[in-house]
Amino acid sequence: MTTRRTGAVLAELVVALMIAGAAAVIGISLLVTAERRTRADATADRTTQAARDVARILTAEIEAALPESVAVRGDTALDLQSHIAASVACVVSGSVVVLPGAATSAGLPFTYVRQLPETGDLLLAWDSTNAGYWFAAAVDSVSPRPNGGGCATTSGYRTLADSLAPIATTRLRLNRTLPATVSAGAPVRLYRGARWFLHRSSDKTWALGYRRCANASCSSAQPVAGPLASFADTGLSFAVLSPGVITISVKPVSAPVRSKFSVAIRSAPDGPPNAPP
Repeated sequence: MTTRRTGAVLAELVVALMIAGAAAVIGISLLVTAERRTRADATADRTTQAARDVARILTAEIEAALPESVAVRGDTALDLQSHIAASVACVVSGSVVVLPGAATSAGLPFTYVRQLPETGDLLLAWDSTNAGYWFAAAVDSVSPRPNGGGCATTSGYRTLADSLAPIATTRLRLNRTLPATVSAGAPVRLYRGARWFLHRSSDKTWALGYRRCANASCSSAQPVAGPLASFADTGLSFAVLSPGVITISVKPVSAPVRSKFSVAIRSAPDGPPNAPP
């Protein structure tokens, strides 16, 4: 009787071990499947995010660019003058313009800055002659002026509190003398040459690249968004399929298909900007 019971217990143990083994195999299989699905979802999310990043960056850059500066180079590069600042002239003297600070102790500042002005940037100042036009000049030098640089507190563009802080103004020396019809209070815009292109990094990956360009030369490339598909797989391309519209094709590195979007080039302003874009 004891022998039969022992045999039954042994059989039960064998069956239990077989069931546990099968359950473990099934559990491991489910875990592997779940891990693969998680990885696939994460890859898809990264792919979607890369495409969205490229679309968001290039749309904003093209829409805010100086219209006549937008040009497709080959099919994998786009040159433009990127809008970096908007302000109002506090002082105009010969080839010098002084802009109020981008911060103020009271109300809203008169200067909006995406990137600080640099030598080589393009300045447009509103000339009120006749119907008015945008006077263009290149920036030769930039210097902050904590003492206001001639922008007096009586000008309306610099408060006494700004002067006491002191909040610095920006003094720009240009490569051209401004006409007498560009005076204090004239709207000013600043642009910076840029090239957006399909860039291959040192680690052999591809991405949306950026170069700062001025005086017919460009700086070293910086990867901005990616990873994208390779040059051979057309990870990024630009085309002008209709006047005033740039069509962009982007394919992240692991995406099964490429996405396309179009961006309209905004018309040049007929007059001074009402507000910074």
